[in-house]
Amino acid sequence: MAVGAIASRLWMTVVALTALGCAGTSATQDVRPPAAEDDPDEDAPRAYAEVVTAEAASDAGLFTVHRNGGDWLFEIPDSLLGRDMLLI
Repeated sequence: MAVGAIASRLWMTVVALTALGCAGTSATQDVRPPAAEDDPDEDAPRAYAEVVTAEAASDAGLFTVHRNGGDWLFEIPDSLLGRDMLLI
């Protein structure tokens, strides 16, 4: 068999395997389990007092930063949204 024929078959094999490998993937797959009917909507906004509890440690500055357990919450004023800032 000639070198050109072997290279051609090898190239066709690589293309076929690549096409088969990509055939089962989808960028829009939803991996979240379906929500139970009695659970409240997780995406719905919660009350401020429910999110920033009395146990949260808060630090006021350019942004107000709240540390609630392992969560960090940044309270950004409306006047700063959409503005360019250089924070060092």
